Amino acid sequence: MIQQKNRKNRYLFLIILIGIVSSVCVHFGSQRKGRLVEGTHLLRNEWGEGNYTITLKGITQSKEGEITYEIRERIFNSEERLALKEQLLKELPQIIAGENESLMAVQKDLNLVTEVEGYPFALVWQSSNHDRIRADGKVNTANVPTEGEMITLKVAGTYEDEKWEKEMTVKLLPVILTPREQYLAAMQEELYENDFLYRESSEMVLPEKIGEEAVIWKEKIKYNSYIPLLISFLCVACVPVFRERNREIREQKRSRELNRCYPEFVSKLGLYIGAGLNVKNAFLRIGNEYQAQKKRNGKTQILYEEILVCNYGFLNGMPESEVYREWGKRCGEMKYRKLSFLLISHLRQGNEKILSLLSEEADAALEERRNLARKRGEEAGTKLLFPMMLVLVVVMFLILLPAFFGFAA
Repeated sequence: MIQQKNRKNRYLFLIILIGIVSSVCVHFGSQRKGRLVEGTHLLRNEWGEGNYTITLKGITQSKEGEITYEIRERIFNSEERLALKEQLLKELPQIIAGENESLMAVQKDLNLVTEVEGYPFALVWQSSNHDRIRADGKVNTANVPTEGEMITLKVAGTYEDEKWEKEMTVKLLPVILTPREQYLAAMQEELYENDFLYRESSEMVLPEKIGEEAVIWKEKIKYNSYIPLLISFLCVACVPVFRERNREIREQKRSRELNRCYPEFVSKLGLYIGAGLNVKNAFLRIGNEYQAQKKRNGKTQILYEEILVCNYGFLNGMPESEVYREWGKRCGEMKYRKLSFLLISHLRQGNEKILSLLSEEADAALEERRNLARKRGEEAGTKLLFPMMLVLVVVMFLILLPAFFGFAA
């Protein structure tokens, strides 16, 4: 009990702390630095920070107006552009080389970027030999001579109204391939040529030869027939787990219902015994009442179904002590075993003794039921704290997000 209270206090303290931090963030977010300086100047964002919108009021002696205007980010001046261009041209050869050692030893695809982080220029590439180097950087080294082949790349950079061009020399070197790699490369080249040739047709005709040899094409189909079999095996493996879980759930549900009905049953049994009935007749009376109630509403209860089994035992001539003992075993709960022992003992001690014992047992069962209900209520309240905190976090996010972006702007 003390641990649960301490846990609840920690949750409450955490919620209050989150609320305080949120309030502080909202306060400072709303007090962000203004963009209007001395009433005559607006601060621009630097390049790369993006544009921002601002709401301005214009007030004259006779009129007043309000307008929302987008302020563009600052652009570089001519000196800054020149410095950035020179720096970019120094870095470009290493950037576009990609996985190659340098532009003088190109055997793999190039990285022909259209923009470079930190630079404002948009880049467009043009190759002097599109069969060797395509605009997307793909490199074709097939049949390149041993001494290599020189290709010229031209890059055009644009920024605002300024445009510049630069030429770079690239040396393609032949790639030494294994026979299998050569065959795959030739296959890809033939497919690429036919794909280009039949690009306007609804069907692509596959090449009849690869090199000088005729080729037969077959489609490799991935068979997934093993998947249903695998799923069935997984289901078979999971069935015992789910069955055991369902059994545990049923047992827990049965135990809860038996514990819930116990105080009511003990009180009713004591009432009938106090009215002059013996235990056997009290069981028969309770069973008959349950049967009548069951016919009216169709609702079954585990405890009273077990009492009907006891009544059938009485009618079949079983000894009372044996009926009570078996009833306690079937119910399974310790309190029912204890009660069955008391009922067996009363056969020798008489009704007066059993009445006092049943009264004490009923009081103890009611107190236990109150404590159990209180405990479950506290557990339910503790379980609700987590979704409440999630809702609080979502609300805080929705509140802080506009304030954060306003502060960043």
